[in-house]
Amino acid sequence: MRYLPIVGAAGLVVLLGVSAASADPIDDRASDLLPWVARKTGYSADHVKVTVLFVAPQTINLIAYRFTKDGDPQPEAITAGATVFLPTWFELGKNDDILVHELTHVLQSANDSKFRCRAEQEKQAYEVQSAFVDETGIGKKPDAFALFMLRCTAYAVQY
Repeated sequence: MRYLPIVGAAGLVVLLGVSAASADPIDDRASDLLPWVARKTGYSADHVKVTVLFVAPQTINLIAYRFTKDGDPQPEAITAGATVFLPTWFELGKNDDILVHELTHVLQSANDSKFRCRAEQEKQAYEVQSAFVDETGIGKKPDAFALFMLRCTAYAVQY
């Protein structure tokens, strides 16, 4: 019975059309960036093993919403625990800011971070992404007004 989770995970990978980025430059980049994100956030990266998977953007949408939201804004990437789902169009050296954003979520999860609402959690990830773009010139900075709007309100989803 020890093999059942492995078989189940393999079936999920086939079902979602996922390609693992194992022994790949993306793994090296994630390993290089994780300590940088840890320094910026103050979170521990000890014992954090990140898995990076490339998936179709529609799959990211399904993971995020459990249904297709055609025409609506869609997330570029998503994180579940220590697994980062990046879009198939992701390019190292061009979209690394997206990976940094998602690695922030990985460390938030690994460190059991508490936020008053989801907006605070996203704001931290966007601030780290912005600092990365400032430092490296790679990627695009989040819109300043959008960052300003990421705050808890009386109607925000509470954690």
